[in-house]
Amino acid sequence: MQKFGNPPDLKDLWEICTTIAIVLQRKGERVLSSAALDELVKDAPALGNIEHFNVGGRSLLNRNADGDFRFSHYTIREFLVARSLLSGQANIVDDEFRITDQLREFLLISGKEIDFALWKRLHPGEYWMDFSLLKGLNPGEQPMPEHHFYDMVSDGNRGPLMQYIPAGEFLMGSPKNEEGRYSNEGPQHRVRVATPFALGTYPVSFAEYDRFCDATDRKRPSDEGWGRGRRPVINISWPDAQEYCAWLSQETGQWYRLPSEVEWEYAARAGTQTRYWWGDRPGKNRANCNNCDSQWDGKQTSPVGSFAANPFGLCDTAGNVWEWTLDCWHEGYREAPTDGRPWEAGDCSQRVIRGGVWSNSSVFLRSASRNGRIASEVDSSTSFRLARIL
Repeated sequence: MQKFGNPPDLKDLWEICTTIAIVLQRKGERVLSSAALDELVKDAPALGNIEHFNVGGRSLLNRNADGDFRFSHYTIREFLVARSLLSGQANIVDDEFRITDQLREFLLISGKEIDFALWKRLHPGEYWMDFSLLKGLNPGEQPMPEHHFYDMVSDGNRGPLMQYIPAGEFLMGSPKNEEGRYSNEGPQHRVRVATPFALGTYPVSFAEYDRFCDATDRKRPSDEGWGRGRRPVINISWPDAQEYCAWLSQETGQWYRLPSEVEWEYAARAGTQTRYWWGDRPGKNRANCNNCDSQWDGKQTSPVGSFAANPFGLCDTAGNVWEWTLDCWHEGYREAPTDGRPWEAGDCSQRVIRGGVWSNSSVFLRSASRNGRIASEVDSSTSFRLARIL
């Protein structure tokens, strides 16, 4: 803006423009009438200094013949609002801002740490985002089920979607009176997961695993004629799953691995202690098993994400396919780790599998249900889910 007379300094100029931007943005309006400006001056006298500026021609702020004001482009308004939020001049919780695409973009590309309350306002629905954006957040023990993170792989594609899993404690295993309980689910014991980690939103799909096979000249596993794409990869041994994790780690520069059994149950429960994450009864069309009332019951796998996600944002933790974990098999939890680490002593020719499968009764879909499988074995019931170190 061109200045006339004895105008206020640059700081006052920013304050004038920002105040007008905030007022217009809250209302979703482009024009500030002269009458509205007069009302604002009563609460913010500094706005009266707008008379010192040339607000015509190529100025950022223009005035028409009726004395009404508008920014020369709406992105200027959004930029000024973003700047005020990042500087603390405005508050996303107390002030009723409209989260527009342009405002969201200015805030996200700023590179500055964003308060979690602001982040939640920026992403009211489900969003996919690069893991690099997680660095500016500090969600602590608050899950973000609607946010799906990913790493880029070397060919420029997105890697598998992942969920942020907060640190916390839970009671692992099942109580002695739980309906359908097996003895290998006890003794029930408290476990502390000390650090956050990420876990796959879904089991690894055929589309994701086939990319690995093509890149490493491996033979693709059979889909049993059920289809590939978004269906969970099957006919995968424990070493196969380990090799995929190693490949993805190399492709992304991040540490991917199988989850420990503790991590798996902690994330599958997602803060619940009921038989299933959604309650104590199997219900209808909650999952894919042989008595779950889904269209795939007892027939074949279902595409990943066909059922509702749990409170941590994870899909298919109950049913569809068994999932490999890092742990060696034990017939119970006596002397088991209580800090989230995998239990890598015992019968390591077998590894723990979790989650139940399309051909099982719903009793095997319970959050505490566990089984062991020979690590070299492949079949149509077993897949895997990724864990990632943060």
